[in-house]
Amino acid sequence: ERLFQPTLGSNIDTLLFEPISVLTAGLIKAEIRNVINNFEPRVEVSSITAIPSPDENGYKIILEFFVINNPDPITINFFLERIR
Repeated sequence: ERLFQPTLGSNIDTLLFEPISVLTAGLIKAEIRNVINNFEPRVEVSSITAIPSPDENGYKIILEFFVINNPDPITINFFLERIR
């Protein structure tokens, strides 16, 4: 989300307070894909993996994408969790 742009962003913050499950992981993947497709035209997402981690209260995310006009894939690994 960005300041003064309320339409830019996603619903991921509310999903992080749902029970940690494969279903919620699928919803998080869909949100990430939608935000990137809607707001970043220079990127083409090739894969998103969301792995629930109940012991750590979050999700491991693996995002692989291509920048337009660059044949090399870029992979980003990060962990989504609630702020306590």
